[in-house]
Amino acid sequence: MLAFLFMSALGILQFNSIPLDSLGIKAEGRTEWYSYTNKQAGFYFGEANGLNLLPYQGWTVYGGRVLKDYAFTVGGKMLKRKDASAVIYPDKLVRNFVDGTVETFTLLDHINAFVVSLHRIVGGRLTFRILLKSERENDLVVKPGIISTVENKLVPDSSDSRWIAVAARNSIAKKVLEQVASFVSPLEIQTDSKEADFIVTCGKSEMEARRTAIQVMRHFVRMEKERADRMQKLLEDSFVRTGDLDFDKALSWAKLSADALITNQGMKGIWAGLPWFNNYWGRDSFISLPGAALLLGNFENAKQILIDYAAKQDTDSTSTNFGRIPNLITPTETIYNTADGTPWFVSAAFDYFTMTGDRSFASTIYPVIKRALLGTEKFHMDSDYFLIHGDQETWMDAVGPDGPYTPRGNRAVEIQSLWLKQLLVTNYFARYLGDNETAMKTIVMAKRLLRNFNENFIDKDNQLLYDHISESGVPDTRLRPNQLFALWIVNNKSVQVNILKTIVEKLTFPWGIASLVQSDKNFHPYHHYESKYEPDAAYHNGTVWLWLSGQLISYLSQFREQDFAFELTRVLSNELLHGKTAGTLPELFDAFPKRGKSIPEESGAFSQAWSLAEFIRTFYQSYLGVRVNTLENSLSLVPRLPKRLGDISFKVVGGNTEEYLISYKLQGNPQKIDIIPLDSVVGTTIRLFLMTTKDREARTAFVISGKHKFEILVYSDSVSVEKDGKSVGADFLFTTDAHPVELDSLQFAVPLPNMEWGFLKPKHLHFMKESEKSN
Repeated sequence: MLAFLFMSALGILQFNSIPLDSLGIKAEGRTEWYSYTNKQAGFYFGEANGLNLLPYQGWTVYGGRVLKDYAFTVGGKMLKRKDASAVIYPDKLVRNFVDGTVETFTLLDHINAFVVSLHRIVGGRLTFRILLKSERENDLVVKPGIISTVENKLVPDSSDSRWIAVAARNSIAKKVLEQVASFVSPLEIQTDSKEADFIVTCGKSEMEARRTAIQVMRHFVRMEKERADRMQKLLEDSFVRTGDLDFDKALSWAKLSADALITNQGMKGIWAGLPWFNNYWGRDSFISLPGAALLLGNFENAKQILIDYAAKQDTDSTSTNFGRIPNLITPTETIYNTADGTPWFVSAAFDYFTMTGDRSFASTIYPVIKRALLGTEKFHMDSDYFLIHGDQETWMDAVGPDGPYTPRGNRAVEIQSLWLKQLLVTNYFARYLGDNETAMKTIVMAKRLLRNFNENFIDKDNQLLYDHISESGVPDTRLRPNQLFALWIVNNKSVQVNILKTIVEKLTFPWGIASLVQSDKNFHPYHHYESKYEPDAAYHNGTVWLWLSGQLISYLSQFREQDFAFELTRVLSNELLHGKTAGTLPELFDAFPKRGKSIPEESGAFSQAWSLAEFIRTFYQSYLGVRVNTLENSLSLVPRLPKRLGDISFKVVGGNTEEYLISYKLQGNPQKIDIIPLDSVVGTTIRLFLMTTKDREARTAFVISGKHKFEILVYSDSVSVEKDGKSVGADFLFTTDAHPVELDSLQFAVPLPNMEWGFLKPKHLHFMKESEKSN
């Protein structure tokens, strides 16, 4: 509160984050599902207005689905969720039933337990039941008591089991083995109280489940509060307020949902997505790290994720995986089957190091980075310095019975871009740590790779990049989004502009980027169309991947088309607040809406880490333009602010725990930026690059110390800097860079059915009906 009053007195915008209770999403319209994790090794995926009938719904712990659902009766009558009003909050689900009963569901942090509380119970005795899959009835061991336990074998007739414990004060438990809908209820807990709290826990042994139940019974009120407080603190530590309240709510949800996927399942990592990617995919984790952790100031978790992955590096110098960071880590296996996971790891390590200035990390991680270089050089580099790889060793990795659905060997365009960055980052660490031999070698390799890339990958006829070059040297001209990742290394600006324009107008629909241009014969408009093809055939051949929007938004903003870019952000923001699963972003959209619909359906994982993280990253890095470099003791601001967001105030966290409160007011004359260190700083360089028109930019730099308010005023022909209201000298200049006229009238692609699609005969071509949708 004191900080808020202090900032208000200085004329800064609001400093308080949105309260969790203001982030509730009603389960109505398209919104049907909710999900929570315990940030350890468990998650709950449920139906807000009905029973959990879908295969992956229910409670998953240690990778096994231990419970499908729970249910209540009052006075012998079922409390029906379809008649209730459900509101989904970041920390809990609340249902208001028609009889006045109020239910609250909360999954707890770092413990395998959830709490269901009921209030204002009317109409007689309350009965609580847990619901399991009915085919497991013969595998159940049920022990009713003050703390009732059930042994649930995850696989019938196996020794792999989980114990569930259920407890409630002032209650009676008994074994029932009754059918409830399509489930079996092994026991029921009855109470005549008007208020009731039911504790459900899970353990690998009966004793573990019982002990957890006792612990939760004693402390669940505190545990629920600690969970809510943790979430509120995350929002406060990374607070943002814009002129668009709905966007602020969507961003808050994105932060919390991304953070929920940072778990501790045997090691610190980021689950790739739910419900079936509740394991650690290296590529996904490293792409997600900036948005899910670094830009929110969560440096401790970011470091531990990198350290834990580094410990899994293949160190066998005779293995073709030598130097690789794992692509997949599950509780039972470690897999190295990708070419891009290691470059993404090196890039994430660089981001962490520059943001935090953690010098001990540099010494720890450099042997890992150097080993990654040596492994690629030994096993995966050709004479042109390209990184070579298998057909399925890119992010487009779906494989069917006849091989990869999207074969892209042996030189994919984005792999070369990532490899170049890996070389440059390795060079950076080598110079920092005094390894001159490696520094000299990597700079030579990088220069040769860059030259060969521009000589071999530019499609001069179309002014685009080839998607990949085959092992026999044949370039692939299919239009996919992958060349977007290599835009920065193209040495011809007109080619850069044409790539950007082509990707927008041929690949990008208003809801996102298709994985293959719709004019291609191999294009698939829907992810699920089982009567025509397997879902994996469409996975990277048409389906829209939400995470790709991040890279496009970044380049559009860089080319000063942030207002156009924000149309993609707006769609994602709407999905967070009104999509099928409350408060998160899915893995995929169908490329085309189904017949009678104006927007496509979600598909794939209902909550995907890199979809969320890229939404967050683009806000901070592309729109706010924030770059923290603790090693250089600098803070750079390159705002490309969409007009729709209006005035903005936000907090920036540096690696030495320094915090800055910053506000942008960029829609007036002069444009105004306020910067206040919340703690005393010493010699921090502030660099500002601010658009005055699409063709002109104001630049200034100055050094701040202490704890003073700095105000930057940018006029059409001058820049002034004030400290605590008094003018201070600061050099400035204006630069001119003509905005490409080709980008002045960008338009998204429009879905157009194509008679040439390979999976259809002309007479079968139609938009898919709702009734054809796969379950």
